[in-house]
Amino acid sequence: MMNAVSPAARLALVEAALRIADGHRDEPWHGDLSLLYLKLRESGVTPAWRQAFSLEQDEVLDHCEAIRNLRQYPQFVPPTPVRALPLSTTPALPVGIQSRTKITRVALNGFRAASAPIDLDLTTRGKPGSVVIFGDNGVGKSTLVTAIELACQGTVGRQAPGWADDGPQLINLAIQESRAEVSVNLTDGTTLSKSIERIDRGWRTSGSTTPFAFSLAPILLQRADLVRFLGTPGSRRGQLFVGQFAAGATDRSVQEIQQRERTAKAARKQFVDDLAGRAGQPARVATDSVMAMLRIVYLDGQPEGHWKAAARGRLPREYVAAKKRYLQLDRDITAAKNLTKQLPKEELENHALQVQRLGELLGDIDAPLTAAMVAVTRYEFVERLAVTVGGSVALGLRMIVHLKDGTTVAPEQIFSEGVQDLLAILFFIEVAKAAALRGQAKVLILDDVIQSVDATIRRRLLQHILADLKDWQLIITCHDRLWLGHVQEALRNANIQYCDVEIRSWDFTDGPIISSTGVDPSADLRSLVRKAAPRTVAGAAGLLLETLCNTLSWTLPAAVPRARDDRYTLQTLWDSVKSKVKNSSELAPQFEEIGGIVSLRNQLGAHYNELADSIADAEADHFSDLVLKLWDSVYCGSCRGYVAKQMSKTYSCRCGAAKFTT
Repeated sequence: MMNAVSPAARLALVEAALRIADGHRDEPWHGDLSLLYLKLRESGVTPAWRQAFSLEQDEVLDHCEAIRNLRQYPQFVPPTPVRALPLSTTPALPVGIQSRTKITRVALNGFRAASAPIDLDLTTRGKPGSVVIFGDNGVGKSTLVTAIELACQGTVGRQAPGWADDGPQLINLAIQESRAEVSVNLTDGTTLSKSIERIDRGWRTSGSTTPFAFSLAPILLQRADLVRFLGTPGSRRGQLFVGQFAAGATDRSVQEIQQRERTAKAARKQFVDDLAGRAGQPARVATDSVMAMLRIVYLDGQPEGHWKAAARGRLPREYVAAKKRYLQLDRDITAAKNLTKQLPKEELENHALQVQRLGELLGDIDAPLTAAMVAVTRYEFVERLAVTVGGSVALGLRMIVHLKDGTTVAPEQIFSEGVQDLLAILFFIEVAKAAALRGQAKVLILDDVIQSVDATIRRRLLQHILADLKDWQLIITCHDRLWLGHVQEALRNANIQYCDVEIRSWDFTDGPIISSTGVDPSADLRSLVRKAAPRTVAGAAGLLLETLCNTLSWTLPAAVPRARDDRYTLQTLWDSVKSKVKNSSELAPQFEEIGGIVSLRNQLGAHYNELADSIADAEADHFSDLVLKLWDSVYCGSCRGYVAKQMSKTYSCRCGAAKFTT
């Protein structure tokens, strides 16, 4: 039947079949289908979706995903995970496949900083959107985002959990269980879950297999990734991307065998360390001393022959079992090493092949990368950023800056560390975009990376990301409240729906203390008025007033004198915003009334002074009432958003409940 259709329709059918059956890579027919796909693609044919199925492309792919996810066809049983095909027989990933998968919920228990169960709804009014996670350093922001990474991609920090001594503690130390669990819910109804447990000195994971929508490129970008990218020589930088763009054809058998060897070595080391402690020997002893230590512990240091002669030919059971255990561990290590040597040559060369694939799929990214760099930095002296992947150096990924005067330099020779961080972020975004064009879910987690960029260009970088990835689900973490306001305002200005998650604190026993998503920033003050001490009430009112003035300073906008590191006092912001709203019939009277007592914020909310003990509760409550009234004029609790400019001098929220003119 396949020969009866046109080559273009045949290509569409083959591509759909490969998507449905991507778990059957060990079957001979799958390899034949892959070769047919390659042949059709190399002939220059493009898929004719309508001719093949009488459907639009996205409808066909939705149908394929339904089959793969067993939602409409429960009788289809997926095979157990098998070794992927080598890259040489893996079909090229076509451009144009778009995934609409988003994350709606994340749950975790016992994972990293989460000593108590956490279940977070990541939707806004029932729909998936972007997420802003705020909290101080060390309260558990990275725990939340690495839980998403582990559930979706089976990795933590872009690495599969391996030897426990090589990475972070993955199971919370405050719980009694030896297992941690994470899961995410997706918009298609799928739940991806992973459990992790500690085995000797290694981690063992189990659970859902990584779906195609999360199989091409990492979804999490952290500061450590930027450091690793910039700190790795260009001749080896491409190796950082091994495992991406392989459509499941990563060298998993190599990783599994290497993991077996690491686990066996860890178990042997634990055995030797315990034995050394019982024998009173140094903890780190040569493995050839193990038999001597066994005799010290179980045979009073005597050779086996002497013990047998004295004990009528019998050795202690404990000695025999311990010796057998050690020899078995030694055999396990030797077997794993032998398996590594026997791996096929093409699989050992998989790293270089994957770097080559990365270069092919990224294509010419010089133009978009240069345009983004110049737009954010406004460095007009930059002519072009040239990226070379692979080439004469198999694992290379080099970047060269071409200046308009004809000079060529490496990025580190001309850019500050902050601008180099920017360049790395922009490159990773281009990688994510290339993956999204080939079926990866449009989900990207930015874990406190934007704040590593120079303050002067940070806001332009954020605006660029929101414009370039407008239909993506972005999960952004930040630890600075002033920057949090910038992020929230930028999302609103870009008309991007998002939800807020605030981690108030962290406790060893209880884990992260998380407020419900979408909390009104004024909620803290409202809960304190007429209940807490004057110092506490006035301090909270002053903080809310500072947040309000900071937001209005760029909404109006108001001219604020520059301060070192962009740190502004309430008084500086207040004066600038007040002058901007002096003609507003709604806001000017409120600013005048608050202006007379705004000093209460410093008098009561900062350091101890005698005035703090003499101010009455009523004065602090009156100050708070005025601040909350002003807050309600610029922030709408119904649509959960600040006012934005609508016309020349009119500002209002999305639903129109909060509004004023200037």
